[in-house]
Amino acid sequence: MEFVRSRKDLSYADLALSASGQGLLLSNGSVPLTAFLPTNTAFDNFAFSLGLKNVTELSQYLSMVVNALFYHLIPASVVIKDLPINASAPSTTTFFPTRLGGVGTYGSLGIRVPANGSVAAAQVVATSSVARLLAADVPAGAGRVNVVDTVLQYWYPNLQDALLRIEGLQSFRSAINQAGLWPAFANGSSPFTLIAPTNFAIDAARSTLGMELSGSDAASADVMRYHVVPQLLTVMVGQRVDVQLTTMNGKNVSFASTLSGDINVTSPVVKGGPVAKVLGAPIPVGVGPTSYIYPVDQVLIPAYTSIYQCLTNDPAFAGLATLFTADSTTGDAIRDPKQSRTLLAPTPAGISKFAAANGRPDGAAYISALLGKNAVLKTHVVTFKALTASDLRKNATLDTLQGAMTLNTYDSANGPVVRAAQSGATVVSPNNVSILYGRQYIHSIDYVLVPSGVSLDAPGAASAAAPSLLLLAAALLAGRLLLAGAH
Repeated sequence: MEFVRSRKDLSYADLALSASGQGLLLSNGSVPLTAFLPTNTAFDNFAFSLGLKNVTELSQYLSMVVNALFYHLIPASVVIKDLPINASAPSTTTFFPTRLGGVGTYGSLGIRVPANGSVAAAQVVATSSVARLLAADVPAGAGRVNVVDTVLQYWYPNLQDALLRIEGLQSFRSAINQAGLWPAFANGSSPFTLIAPTNFAIDAARSTLGMELSGSDAASADVMRYHVVPQLLTVMVGQRVDVQLTTMNGKNVSFASTLSGDINVTSPVVKGGPVAKVLGAPIPVGVGPTSYIYPVDQVLIPAYTSIYQCLTNDPAFAGLATLFTADSTTGDAIRDPKQSRTLLAPTPAGISKFAAANGRPDGAAYISALLGKNAVLKTHVVTFKALTASDLRKNATLDTLQGAMTLNTYDSANGPVVRAAQSGATVVSPNNVSILYGRQYIHSIDYVLVPSGVSLDAPGAASAAAPSLLLLAAALLAGRLLLAGAH
């Protein structure tokens, strides 16, 4: 502390160190510590940048000031003139953990040394600021003291600045802009929590889902709004969290810690959806901070992305899910989110009604036992069309996985009717489920559709219309007894 107190231009730094108790560390000759101390002018400029009249008003941001002070201290003795240099590069930056956080987090500091090794030309690289060295490598007990011309900021001033600077989030930034959210991010005092998919995550989602995710269309704009929470969530690495927050599209998103200490973000709106892992520490934005950015490795879609995903996660379709899972051909066809499809889904009551009409008590088991089960299931999947309720009311012929012109549709007083060769059904719940913003639809129907060429006799069991051998034997025996009694 002798060096600090010997310079009048470090009086603010002296006060800050003493008030926070960090001055004792600098005074302890056995504690290795490297300090980067801003000048009084640097503190003045920092206060002015926050809209304050003078340095004393920084007291209203006491927590931030203390954290900022920790950010200026490296818990090791770092000699800048001895740092490694890559002579083939213009400069070499070496990062160090600070008392605020480790390397790889917003709490690390970088020291950038030019190729010629000039300490006088070296710079200190912070999250959103760069400082020049006014004095360097001054011995202080077991450590070193350096004087810098700027208060080092571990936060970004606003979300726009953060998204412009952070590598790997360019696609997200572009989509946010196209979705019309960019202007709201100019104000560093507004609280936000951004769930920010990386470029790789957005590219992967585009490839898997066949969605542009540019933010310029209604669907992808809705997806982007689902990644923006208009309130602050503070979760540091290692902290436990289990919370749901409402996003800007009005739907909830969940943050939850794992046993391994990671933080996962999921959509409680859709069961079986992607699990996005938070990559590293959340990135602070604004003085406070007022916002955090959570980079993640997946894009969250607040809707089912395929018919199969819906069937296997919605209890209302449990019976159908079992049938389609057991039949890999049709199951695979409704797994693909890229293809336009319409599933005409018999309700449990409709399946039971179909089985009862054929003398069987268990609808799902009966369909499973049919030799033509595959053909029956295929008949319920309309290919290359996502049909709305209005579409189903039209007189039309539809192609299905079973083949061309398998179904006919028309309107009736009870609703849209769909007919196959051997049976027909009424649509009882139009637009029951919209998949991936209308790329696919599921409509509930009140009966099972049976195409031509399918026998309704289940193998291993006689037709319900034919008497069993036991009944025939009983009838013959009864007839003989009657004849014997007549004599």
